[in-house]
Amino acid sequence: MYRYKNILLRILCVALLVVSCTNIAYAHSGRTDSSGGHRDNKNVSGLGSYHYHCGGYPAHLHTSGYCPYRDTFPSSVSVKAEKTSLYLGESTTINGSVYPSNACNTQIDWECSDSSVISLRNNTIEAVGFGTATITGTSFNGKTASIKITVKEKPVELVSIEEELISLELGKTFNVQATVNPTDATNTELEWKSENPDIVTVTADGVITAMACGKTTIYAAANNGISDSVTVEVNEIVATSIAIEGDSQIQIGSTTNLQAVFTPHDTTVQDVTWEISDTSIAEISQEGVLNALNIGTATVYAKQKDVETSIQIEVMPINVSEIIITPSSDEKINIGESMDFSAEVLPENATYPAVTWRTNDENIATNDENGVLQAHKSGEVIVIAETEDGCTAEYPLKINNPIQGVIVGVGVVGVIAAAAVVIKKKKKI
Repeated sequence: MYRYKNILLRILCVALLVVSCTNIAYAHSGRTDSSGGHRDNKNVSGLGSYHYHCGGYPAHLHTSGYCPYRDTFPSSVSVKAEKTSLYLGESTTINGSVYPSNACNTQIDWECSDSSVISLRNNTIEAVGFGTATITGTSFNGKTASIKITVKEKPVELVSIEEELISLELGKTFNVQATVNPTDATNTELEWKSENPDIVTVTADGVITAMACGKTTIYAAANNGISDSVTVEVNEIVATSIAIEGDSQIQIGSTTNLQAVFTPHDTTVQDVTWEISDTSIAEISQEGVLNALNIGTATVYAKQKDVETSIQIEVMPINVSEIIITPSSDEKINIGESMDFSAEVLPENATYPAVTWRTNDENIATNDENGVLQAHKSGEVIVIAETEDGCTAEYPLKINNPIQGVIVGVGVVGVIAAAAVVIKKKKKI
């Protein structure tokens, strides 16, 4: 009985071995090749037409060429950057590693979430725009790690104006110079401002203009509020000298305008005080208008603060330019008779209009102070009228002797003496 049981057990074992060998033969359609795998044409394993056993391991695939039983796969990835905060234009390096270090493939593929913020090339990060971007490192088997990089402005830390004090004359301009530190700050532009634009204005480029006398402050500020300032004093352009322009001779009764000319010509205050030494000779207004009152000489002064000047003004008479002699009658004049003469003086406003009468030969005739001529003897005589300023006129006359019955002619050309005579003036030298 025992013998039969033993035989039966052996038969069952053989049958089981035959079945097992049949299945293996069915799954393995060929021998293992040099890569440790073989074909599975009917895909009995469910892994496709080719799989590996790698020396007795269950059927498996070599994803990316690596064995999951004999090769060590990355279990995690770590990423580190030299800097995670960059200024625009700055660069840094990024490195990644896989764990464990003996992994079959330690290559890491990089990806940037925003190329407008950072540029990534050959493990070098360059900041190209403001903002934040994420860099992700991925192992061949899909393990990842990320790091955020922020790109920000490099701020101005110091603004410095070169001048400690600026002193300007009114109306002048000056270009204020300012520097920023660090020099590679992202935004080095400065905003200029005047505390009092009525005194000093300033342009966007730092050019100031002195508008009024006084003192104010000019500021230069960066976009982050860092600033510096300088005091500006605006002063007058002070005159160094004055000259008076205008007529130094003026006729009595006339007016003339005198002007003060300053050196430098752009002197700030060009108002002067006018004075005259003798107000009986002339008067002068504070606008420089001089009015001649009487003949004579006076000194005119122009004063402005610490400078002054003067000129001599001579008031001249209005000279007689012409005398017209007219007899009172066209009747003949004989010895012993008289005749009135009158004189018209031009211009009418002449300073010395009074006329003095005389003849060139008082033996023939005389003329009194009123112009009355008295004939004494026959002959030719010249009646003369003369003013104080030396203007003269002459009237020729012939005295007749009635006893001889001679007709007396008037003038050297025989013109009757009834007409008025005009002779051009003769001025005394």
